[in-house]
Amino acid sequence: MKVSWEGFDLDKKRAVINVIMTVTMHPAKRGRPKGYVPGSRVGYFDPSTVDALPKVP
Repeated sequence: MKVSWEGFDLDKKRAVINVIMTVTMHPAKRGRPKGYVPGSRVGYFDPSTVDALPKVP
């Protein structure tokens, strides 16, 4: 049976990621990001504050 990731609900996706990876969220920088304009599509998320490492069996 082939299962599609897009077909999983959020709880299932979290469970799969928990089995195969260790995800660490580090503190974000304070304040708005450089170039932020209210109402723009530029968000506050900074991917450099996230570590996603594979779990070693």
